[in-house]
Amino acid sequence: MALLLTKDGHVLARSDTRLADIDPRTGHVDVSLLPDQGGRYANYPQSLLLALTPSGQLLTQSSSGLMIRGPSGWKTLTTENGLPQVPILTLMFDRQGDLWLAVLGRGLMRALGYGMWENLDHHDGLADDVLWQIARQPNGPLWVASDGGIDAIGRPPGVTLAHRHYDKAAFSIALDAFGHLWRSVGSAAVACITLTTGQVSTYPLPQVSQILHGSKARLWFITEKGVYIVDSAPAPTAPQPIAGLSGSVTTAVVAPDDSLWVLRGQDLLHRHADGSIIFIPLHWQQADFEPLTLTAGPAGVVWVAGAGGGLYRLQLDSDRIVSSTRFQPPDVISNSIVSLLVDSRGWLWAGTDNGVSVFNGRRWASATTADGLIWDDLDQGGLLEDSDGSMWIATSHGLSHLLDPMQLFMKESLKPVITSVTVGETAFREQAVPYTRDAFFIQFGVLNFRAGSIVRFRYRLDGVDKGWADTASGYARYPSVPPGNHRFELVAYDPLAHQVSAPVSVLLRIRKPWWLWWPLLALYFLAGAGSAYGVLRLRVRLLVQQRQALKREVELRTAEIREAQATDSLTTLLTRGEIQSRLVRTLAQADRTSQVAIGLLDIDHFKGINDRYGHLAGDEILKEMGRRLKLALKPGEYAGRYGGEEILIVIEAEQVPEVNRIHLLNIATCGEPFDVDGEVIKVTCSIGMAHEHARDEWKSLVGRADKALYQAKAEGRDRIIVSVRDAMI
Repeated sequence: MALLLTKDGHVLARSDTRLADIDPRTGHVDVSLLPDQGGRYANYPQSLLLALTPSGQLLTQSSSGLMIRGPSGWKTLTTENGLPQVPILTLMFDRQGDLWLAVLGRGLMRALGYGMWENLDHHDGLADDVLWQIARQPNGPLWVASDGGIDAIGRPPGVTLAHRHYDKAAFSIALDAFGHLWRSVGSAAVACITLTTGQVSTYPLPQVSQILHGSKARLWFITEKGVYIVDSAPAPTAPQPIAGLSGSVTTAVVAPDDSLWVLRGQDLLHRHADGSIIFIPLHWQQADFEPLTLTAGPAGVVWVAGAGGGLYRLQLDSDRIVSSTRFQPPDVISNSIVSLLVDSRGWLWAGTDNGVSVFNGRRWASATTADGLIWDDLDQGGLLEDSDGSMWIATSHGLSHLLDPMQLFMKESLKPVITSVTVGETAFREQAVPYTRDAFFIQFGVLNFRAGSIVRFRYRLDGVDKGWADTASGYARYPSVPPGNHRFELVAYDPLAHQVSAPVSVLLRIRKPWWLWWPLLALYFLAGAGSAYGVLRLRVRLLVQQRQALKREVELRTAEIREAQATDSLTTLLTRGEIQSRLVRTLAQADRTSQVAIGLLDIDHFKGINDRYGHLAGDEILKEMGRRLKLALKPGEYAGRYGGEEILIVIEAEQVPEVNRIHLLNIATCGEPFDVDGEVIKVTCSIGMAHEHARDEWKSLVGRADKALYQAKAEGRDRIIVSVRDAMI
C-alpha cells in the first residue's frame, strides 16, 4: 500500500488495483478502480507509490509504466515517453523538474525529456527506424514513411482505415483533402491510396523527391525532371507537368500565399499563384556553397541551407533580394542542414546531422539526444507541425514528438559553483595560506543536471591568467601561484541554449615566503654590497657560462616546441595548421613536376562509438589509426588530423594519383578491427577525394574533397567518392 497527504489535507491510499481518497475532516472515503493495472506489482506491494508532479498532478505506477491524473482523467506514460519496461520501485523530482526513477535490476535512471518528448521506433509499431517524410491525416492518424513502408500512428475515433501499414520503402508522402494518401513508388511512379478502401491507383512519374501540399487542395510533385501538379478530387487523376519548371529540381516549398519557391542548383525560381515564374539570381558569402533545402516564411522571407555552408535568411521585396544573413554554429547546431520548416508561430526549424535547432525570431535554441530527442541525425523532409502546435521530428533512428516547443526556450538559468580548492593534498579553507610550490587544483560545475553534458566554462585567475580560458572538463590546475591576493572567476555557458551565467568567484590569498620578509631583504642587500667587489669577476664568468647554457637550452626547447606544435598529441599525425601549411607550400611551388591529390577521411558513426564505448575508447581508436596510417605512408605522402575524427591525406606523385592509393591507405588504417580494452570494435571510414587543378588553392581543393565526403556519407558511408568536378575530367 502507498499513502500520500495532499495540500488540501486529504489522504490518498492505493492498493494493487484501487485508489482511495479519504477526507479526515468528514470521514468520507471515495474509492475508484485504477486503470491499466495488470498485476505487475502484485509481487512488489511494498514498492507501490503515490507522488505529486511539480505541477501538482498525481503520479503512480501502471502495468505499462506510469500514469498521471489530470483534469480529464488518467494518462498513461509508457516506453514512448522513455520509461523502462520493468517495475519502477520509487521515483522523485529534482529542483529542475526532472524525473528520477529507481528501476528493478537497472539502478537509477533519469527520464530524459519527461513531459516534453515522446519517442517511437520499431518497438512501438514502426516498420523501420530509418524515417523520411511524415504527414497528418485531417482528424486522423499520423502517417510515417520509412525504409520499411508507411505506417499509421494513433487511432482517432470515427476514422475508418482499410489498412494501417503499406509495404515497400517510401521516401515521400502527402495527404490530399479527400482522404487519399499519395506516395512515391520506386524511381518511376507515384501511387494514390484511398485510405477507407485500400484501393491503389498508380501513375508513371519521374523519380519523386518531395510531395508538397498547397493551401488550395493542390499537390505538387518535385521530381528529377521537373515539377508536376494535381488538383485534389474525389476521384484521383494523374499529375501534370508545369510549364517552365522542367529539369532536375533540388527542392521546393509552398509559401503561405500558395506560391511555389523552387531551388534548382544555384538558381532560385518563384512561381506565383497566377502561373508567372520569376528567376532570382543568388550570391553566397561562401563561393562553393551548395544549397540543398529551403523554406518560406511570411513577409517575403526565404530560408536556404545546405551541406557545410550554414544557413541563409533571404529578405525579398518584389522578388528582389534586399538582404542576406548567414547563420552558423553556435547559433544553428551544425553546418550540415537537411531540412527546414517555418511553423505557424513563424519559428524556423532546422534539422541537422547533430540535432534540431529552432529560431523564434529573437534567439536560437537546440535539442539533441541529451535533451530527449531519440537521435541526432535528422532526415530530409522530416519536420512536421501538428494541429496543436507540437512538432514531429523524423530521424534515422526513430520518431520524436516535441509536445511543447516553447519549453526549448524556458531552460533554467545556469548556476555555476566552485566545489573545491586544494593546494597539493590540502583543502583550501578561504584563509591565507603559506607560500608553496604545490599545485592549486580548482574543481567546479553547475547545479543544472540537464546541462551537465553540454555546458562549458570560462575562467581566469587574476594576476596569473592574461585572459579567459575555456574548458568543458570542470577543473583548472595551476602548477604554482605567486604570493599575493588572486581572485578566481568562473562563468558557465550553454552553447545550445545561448545562456551565460552570472560569474562566481573565490579569493586565493598566499603569504610571502620567509626569504622575502623585509629584514632578510635588508640583510641580503648589505651582504651583497660587502662582497660585490670580490665576486665581480667570478660572477661575470658565471654569467657568460649561464648565458651560453641558457642559449643552448632555449634552442633545445624551441626545437621541441616547434615539433610539438606540428604534431597532434593524440594521433601523432601532423596538426591541422601544419598540414595546411605544407599543402599551401606544395601548391605554391612553381617548378614542381609532381601532381597532388588529397583524401579527406572521416570515421563513420564516431559519435556512436563514443556514446557506446566511451570517449577514452574513441581516443584509443584515433591514436591507433594515426599509428597505422604513419606506417603505411610513402615518401611524398603525409597526413594530419584535420579536426575531430577527420584526417587529411596529401599525396604527391609524378603521375596523377589514383583512387587506388587512397583505397590502400584506407585498408591499412581501417581494414582491421580495433582492440580497445578487450572490446573488438569494427570501424569504417568515408573518404572524399579531390585532384589538383590549375590555379588551385588549398581552400578550393579541400572544399571539393569535403563535398565528396558529404556525398559519401549521404550514399551510405564506408566508401570513397571522388569530387564530381574531378570525376568529369
